[in-house]
Parts: sequence; C-alpha cells; structure tokens
Amino acid sequence: MPIVFLLEMTGQTPGFAGQHSDYEIDTYYAHIPGVKTVVPSTPTDAKGMMAAAIRDPNPVCYLYPAGLRDMLEDVPDDQYETPLDKAAVRTTGSDITIVGSGGGMPEVLKATELLQKQG
Repeated sequence: MPIVFLLEMTGQTPGFAGQHSDYEIDTYYAHIPGVKTVVPSTPTDAKGMMAAAIRDPNPVCYLYPAGLRDMLEDVPDDQYETPLDKAAVRTTGSDITIVGSGGGMPEVLKATELLQKQG
C-alpha cells in the first residue's frame, strides 16, 4: 500500500520539555514488518528521501528530525531521489566506525573530524 507517514522526531532538541528530550521513536517504526523507515540527516537528504518515499509502492515512515529545521544548506533545484535502501556514507576510515542519523549527524561529523585530526 503506497502511503507516507510523516512524523517529526524531537530527540534532544534544546528548549523542548523533558518528555520530548529523550524519546526516540525511530527504532519502534524500524521494526514494523513491511514498513520502510527513513530518517534524513541533511536538508538534501530530506528532499530526496521524501521524493523517493512518495514514489515508493510500499508504506514508508518518514521521521523528520526537528533539529533539521535549523540546518542551512543549498539544496538542488532539480528533481532527485535519495535511495531508501542504502545508508549514506559521509566519510571512510579503517580504525573505527561511527554511526549516526537525523539531527545528531552534525555532532557525529564533528567527532569524526576531531578523530581524523588526531590520527
């Protein structure tokens, strides 16, 4: 059944009340059989994933991180889709793997940069 459920994830967003600061719902939806669950990490991801979700013949749970609203980025004007079945690899290395998603990606990328500088 082609349908897109758009849910806003609050995560650890400054200024939100205590009941919204640590509630992550992505794992709940990711374990529902037959439902694809996606979480964009950048504005470019957000546009491409939404286009792909709308065109997907299966139900898609699109979890939109609240922190993404504050990110500034030039997003391509052209139509494009971001694959829903592959993770975006932002950088590569050989000693450690850091995994992140959604609004937490800026912190993950900062940590990666610091570790790369330290060798």
